[in-house]
Amino acid sequence: MDKLIGGIAQYIKKNDLIHPGDHVIVGLSGGADSVFLLYALKAVMPMFAFTLSAFHVHHGIRGEEADRDLQFAEALCEKESIPFSFVHVDAPLYAAEKHLSLEEAGRILRYQAFATERDKISAEMNACKTSNDSNAGNLEHTRKTSTKIEKVTDVCDAFVSQEKQQVLLAVAHHMDDQAETILHNMLRGSGLRGLRGMEPKHDFIIRPLLSIRRSDIVTWLSTNKISYIEDSTNADDRYTRNRIRHILLPEMTEINRDAVEHLSGIAENAAEADQYFRDKAEVFVREYEDIKDRSIGINAIELRKLKRIEREYVYIELLRRLEIPLKDIGRVHLSALDRLLFGPGNGHLDLPYRVTGELLKKRLVLTVHKNIVSMERRRNHGTACESSDS
Repeated sequence: MDKLIGGIAQYIKKNDLIHPGDHVIVGLSGGADSVFLLYALKAVMPMFAFTLSAFHVHHGIRGEEADRDLQFAEALCEKESIPFSFVHVDAPLYAAEKHLSLEEAGRILRYQAFATERDKISAEMNACKTSNDSNAGNLEHTRKTSTKIEKVTDVCDAFVSQEKQQVLLAVAHHMDDQAETILHNMLRGSGLRGLRGMEPKHDFIIRPLLSIRRSDIVTWLSTNKISYIEDSTNADDRYTRNRIRHILLPEMTEINRDAVEHLSGIAENAAEADQYFRDKAEVFVREYEDIKDRSIGINAIELRKLKRIEREYVYIELLRRLEIPLKDIGRVHLSALDRLLFGPGNGHLDLPYRVTGELLKKRLVLTVHKNIVSMERRRNHGTACESSDS
């Protein structure tokens, strides 16, 4: 095992990413990063005793180039004897229906497809466990590739019997991607949550390559004479991430050649600070919360005693408990809640996802509604309400 692969094995162990009996799905685009990830995980399989497969998402864009990507990914997995499956999605249609950028639509559909594939393999693993427990023999299953149905027998033999088996999705984000993410979040006005960047593990998603540079990946592939494909959109500087990658980050590296490593270190420090404030917010909310259906209230008097950053984490925790996606909650929304908290009272605020904030006597109350309440009030009463639904 060479030095680079050995370093990845250490990173997996340090961050507790994979356990014996787990199944890891590699998100395989066919690009340099995901191809390297496939080879790296295959190399460390004996060390961690997990099983491996690959999954490709055809986004319905880039025409023949996307078809080429799919064919390349399938051929690679056939050559390496790694189970492979894929799905077609229509990113342009979804983007139009949801009023999203093509990039964002593709990301959402991609992770939805990953979740579906994970659920399918989880069901297979559970069936295997049930089958083994009842001595009912081995289970047969089928896996579809691009042009054929391949039957795999004795699939249960591939799964190690463990109590806490997981199906994980491995994505190929590396240290350069982490630096780009931090810069992107900074430009959007993000707080500590954004500065922490991408986590080594979040739910079922693992990122085993966050400790290495992309240049190391490309060098390794070249040294080992392993081919990969290039996505033409990666060169399109109309995309914000590409402008950061091709213009901003190189300029920063000119100033300090270790800029990427330093940004990665900032992410680690921010992650610790973020977790500290989140833990404090959870304790505060548990002590002062008042939950009713799709509404949650908090003691406004006690909340005003906290520092601004502590209050913001309380707001985030309240939204989290209402199961509101935090991706679209930014500084503008947290500041609006703060203005409401310190306002004269009986104020009303609209937030994303049909959430309202209200200051009622001594409580700040967040509620999830069927409609945007300020619109209903304007129609019914003609009254003005502050809106932060951006």
